[in-house]
Amino acid sequence: MILVLTLGAVPGLAQDKAQSPLNVTTVEAVAYEQLPVFALGGVQEMLKLNGKLLVAINLTALPQFSATMRRIRINHKDIVVVTPQGETIGMIGYFRRFGQFEVGAKNFYAYKWGNRVKPVNYNAVFAVPKGAKNLTFKLGAYTTKIQVPGKVQMAADPASAVKIDLLGARLVPQVMTARRVGRGQVATTITNLNGVLLEVRLNLTPLRANGMSPTHFFWHSRWIGLIDPAGTYITPVGERFMGKLTLNVSHNLSKGSAGWRSTTATFYFAVPKNFKKFKLTYCNRPVANGEVK
Repeated sequence: MILVLTLGAVPGLAQDKAQSPLNVTTVEAVAYEQLPVFALGGVQEMLKLNGKLLVAINLTALPQFSATMRRIRINHKDIVVVTPQGETIGMIGYFRRFGQFEVGAKNFYAYKWGNRVKPVNYNAVFAVPKGAKNLTFKLGAYTTKIQVPGKVQMAADPASAVKIDLLGARLVPQVMTARRVGRGQVATTITNLNGVLLEVRLNLTPLRANGMSPTHFFWHSRWIGLIDPAGTYITPVGERFMGKLTLNVSHNLSKGSAGWRSTTATFYFAVPKNFKKFKLTYCNRPVANGEVK
């Protein structure tokens, strides 16, 4: 069960605008028994605390800027929940992107660019005692009551936000690439000392936004991998980008009137000479079956 509270419809959630520079329009509470910490490389790290529920609070706020205030910053130490017994609990983590939970704390930021004021989405996760029914949530000067959901949820799978189609897979003896030297480049050659290189071409299409904007999707080279028939995870050597191989490509895709824009990418993996079948992964999750033709 997810509780979504709309401030305009719930009188008990009214806020003191004279104190808070934020007009918080929605608050959502989600409870988890455990959360997988975002990780790559075929490993999984799980956060589960005995006697605790992990409660994520997601909110949307419209900054109330003035002629002299064009930036709002609220320190994470001032973003807390308070139990009915008076215990103050700081955040234990947050969702960086859809299904990607991070352990840590982050501040609330809002900036005014030009004359446009955009809503700001923010989330924080708190470890609260099991059995707690109600909490007081504080975001700086803003305060509201939160009801803890009685039903816990499973964490969202980041791979459910994409559709990946394999366009081809072949074995190659080497890959020509380049290294930057000063303002120029020098050519280099990459080979696998214990086998060959697998070239995989793919097309990625978002199925939903995975960040703060409903029309934006981000993914990174390091989120792609593969699993061989023995179950071993293989990290890519690199993604082909501007004449070289790198694992540091940021892909930014937008959604327009015709739908989501897709992207095509080519990755290389070090594999044995007799390599045939594999599973392509996105954020450690298998998304497509591949075979060398």
